[in-house]
Amino acid sequence: AYVAGLAVVLGFIGAMGGMMIALNVMFQDGLGLTPLACAVATVAIPVAAIGGSITSSALLARIGRATMHTGIVVMATGLIVVDVVMRSAGGGLTAWDLAGPLAITGFGMGMVFVPMFDVILAGVSPHEIGSASGLLESIQQLAMSIGIAAVGTVLFDRLGNGHGAVAFVGASDHALLVAVAFLVAACAAVFWLPRHARAAHA
Repeated sequence: AYVAGLAVVLGFIGAMGGMMIALNVMFQDGLGLTPLACAVATVAIPVAAIGGSITSSALLARIGRATMHTGIVVMATGLIVVDVVMRSAGGGLTAWDLAGPLAITGFGMGMVFVPMFDVILAGVSPHEIGSASGLLESIQQLAMSIGIAAVGTVLFDRLGNGHGAVAFVGASDHALLVAVAFLVAACAAVFWLPRHARAAHA
């Protein structure tokens, strides 16, 4: 179960890192937003994540690891809607067009992030909790790097020598599908986690 937990972290955190690099590059280099404007354009993600974390706290005791499945599906759905909007708008895309889909993405993200460690560590014996937690922290850093590398590779490969909004939006929508693939892998790995969080086992 713990090894499956490492896979969940790799997929989920990798998707987060990849998603953010694709969005930031598109907003700044494609749409010409300043770093501050880019932060404002993506503020729906952390704001909605707060709501997702509150929701997951309420659901975790009742449905256990299914909370994580739900969150991953919601997050992936949000990214797919982002992709659809980007393909539809093309070079005419604005930050406002993505506010709703990014809020969906953030809500799902919050649902996963809060219970993730508790569920993964539920199958670990008490005397191994310290080392297991430390490894999970390290895997998060690795996962972020892998996600950024994978999504970034697709992004810049699709971009080629392209310039302007059309090129960056087109490259980013393909790159975001890699993040969705990371989430699919994470969702599958959740099936091998303990059914309930550590607190529920106590």
